[in-house]
Amino acid sequence: MPPRGGRPGVALSLPETIDRLWERGEPEAEPVEEAIRLLDSGEARVAEPRDGGWVTNEWLKKAILLYFRLRKVEPIEAGELGYLDKIPVKTDYAERGVRVVPPGVARYGSFLSEGVILMPGFVNIGAWVGPRTM
Repeated sequence: MPPRGGRPGVALSLPETIDRLWERGEPEAEPVEEAIRLLDSGEARVAEPRDGGWVTNEWLKKAILLYFRLRKVEPIEAGELGYLDKIPVKTDYAERGVRVVPPGVARYGSFLSEGVILMPGFVNIGAWVGPRTM
């Protein structure tokens, strides 16, 4: 059987795999979750500066939309705050070197650089917040 819908013996890259899954309209947990993990860690960006302009990585936009299809609405608790959502909220702010002022919240799949101060507000999945930003 071809790997992830590719040609026999030819492994697809993660962007190619996400594009295939998007075309088929069938989310597959492992590659989609890997793409979201890359966004969450800052290893990948939906939009990035390149050659004096901005480039959109469409495969990551597709991965986010596929991730929504994979996830179910569920209760999520963050301290004393409760949510009913598909995407979990971040809880590892101290490890990331991020200060959060209540009721600031960031979804998993967003990237907050070290030194960020998250004021009351919301950071959505796919966002990339640079160092020392408030």
